Amino acid sequence: MHPPILLLISANPLVSLLLEQALNCRATILPAATTEEALRLLKDQTDLKLVICDESQGRIASQAILAQARRSARNLPVIILGTDGSAKAAVEALHRGATDYLAQPVTAKDLQSSIQKTLVFEAPTAQPREEHSSAFDQIVSR
Repeated sequence: MHPPILLLISANPLVSLLLEQALNCRATILPAATTEEALRLLKDQTDLKLVICDESQGRIASQAILAQARRSARNLPVIILGTDGSAKAAVEALHRGATDYLAQPVTAKDLQSSIQKTLVFEAPTAQPREEHSSAFDQIVSR
């Protein structure tokens, strides 16, 4: 089984280090430093499991990222690392489709906890087989 692929959208190289600490090498990280690059990767990479979008430098358009992630049929979770610590900013991000909103500064532990909530590291579970009574079961008498 291959490690999950995560898209990290950030113009700040320190955020990449934070993410690597939080993940402990359990995922492949695709970096994107611009909104345009991130939108291209969201469209082209069909095997993405999670998007982490850093708004701290003010150069990433998280609304466009969320819209593109929602257009994908795979229900891609998006974690926003925001600069506004208000409850209003968090609620707005969640209403736009974010899975979680973390106000900066973010610790590796906070990020790790948010990532765990997305279940990207969970093994897929087998669907239980539904038991159907066959027509034969209806015919046989007791």
